[in-house]
Amino acid sequence: MKREFPTFKSLRAFEAARVGSSGVPANEMNATRPAISRQVRRLEEQLAAKLLLRGSKASVPKPDCEAFFQRVKASFDDIAQAADTVSSEAGRTTPTLFVATFLSTQLILPFPDSLRNDHPDVNLIFCNR
Repeated sequence: MKREFPTFKSLRAFEAARVGSSGVPANEMNATRPAISRQVRRLEEQLAAKLLLRGSKASVPKPDCEAFFQRVKASFDDIAQAADTVSSEAGRTTPTLFVATFLSTQLILPFPDSLRNDHPDVNLIFCNR
């Protein structure tokens, strides 16, 4: 049996609708208010459930859909955190210090622990040239 998953866009629209006014989620998603409403309606149709209590100026998750809303929100938070981690690690480089044998025996080897403790992100490479 094929599992039918809601679209990312419809889940994002539902999660963004948390703030009430559809203008803010529309700005967050770089979409129009009607587009956000259509995405939420598609999600409601797919799940065969009414998810939001709609007012003239605000929409909030229905009490019986609050758990679903919290799971969707947590999932997007996890995705954002994972993306931030990947982005920060991709931009990070490890400094490498190439040290000639003479200098290493005179300057570095007498203090290896303090050097490693003070600069754990630096790779030490001793070369014999």
